[in-house]
Amino acid sequence: MNHSVCNIEYDNELNKRLNTRFFPSQELQPNFDPRPVPTQYTHFMIHNPINQYKEQLRTYPEFKTSQVFYPGNAKGPIQAALQNVDIESLLGNRFMALQKNDQAFFIPSMHSSLYNHVDGLKSKPTGVEANLLPTSLVKNVDKCNLAPKTFNNSTRHNLKNL
Repeated sequence: MNHSVCNIEYDNELNKRLNTRFFPSQELQPNFDPRPVPTQYTHFMIHNPINQYKEQLRTYPEFKTSQVFYPGNAKGPIQAALQNVDIESLLGNRFMALQKNDQAFFIPSMHSSLYNHVDGLKSKPTGVEANLLPTSLVKNVDKCNLAPKTFNNSTRHNLKNL
């Protein structure tokens, strides 16, 4: 009896690719989230010395979403979001203040490119032969033939027979 699995290399490749999705592609700056000091039940202090720390802060590379993969399992570096506020406003078209008048909504004219389609294709592409295109899209992806029938395939028993 053959006890080999037919697609173990592909499974290992998938496992490696999934494992890389759990960690960011570079070291990210940690979020420093200080909590406020409660002052409700404290006495008024005249002398409040500020502690000077002797340790230097580490510098981290700049976080750019186009270059660094971030899995999103915690809060990301806030500095990247603060630097891209203008880009987010531009993409969301949020430059106007909330108003209750006609200026609150942008309505393009009937002659804008939103309503008038300009076809950029001048002529049909040439050189595409009929025999270059694939004739059948059906491929046998089941190389081990685990499901030979159309219906009622017990893949558990077919795996045991490999």
